[in-house]
Amino acid sequence: MGDTRPSFIDDTAGYPSDVITALFGDIQALGDRPPFVVSTGDYQFSSTTNGDSALQMDLYLKARNKYSGLWFPTMGNHECTGFTNSNCGAGTKNGVTEIYANYLAKLLGPINKTLPYYVLHVNAKDGSWTSKFVFVAANAWTSTQQQ
Repeated sequence: MGDTRPSFIDDTAGYPSDVITALFGDIQALGDRPPFVVSTGDYQFSSTTNGDSALQMDLYLKARNKYSGLWFPTMGNHECTGFTNSNCGAGTKNGVTEIYANYLAKLLGPINKTLPYYVLHVNAKDGSWTSKFVFVAANAWTSTQQQ
């Protein structure tokens, strides 16, 4: 799932909590519930310095609580500045915006990730298969991530 943000910048009052709650609730209610969910970014839509990003991410996390499995977020452009050509992080064009810092702390912190790009190994309990998920952060691109 992804792009579950308000339609307008700084519209925290119009945050789509009901939609996100329903999505996670529907996944939770599945008879064969998946053990994890991957989301594709754009959890909020706020200015880079007004504080709404923290509020909107908190609303997302509250709605996410309807699902008891693991959740792995991916960074979208709205977790940097909102512009598709933005690039956040230490030493990048846009640096560490308030939105980016909130994303790292609130969404990645609980899964013990400190960078917006990461690798996740998911393997069969009996060892019959393995898989590797690579989470790319196009709006936090660095030479380290490229390597």
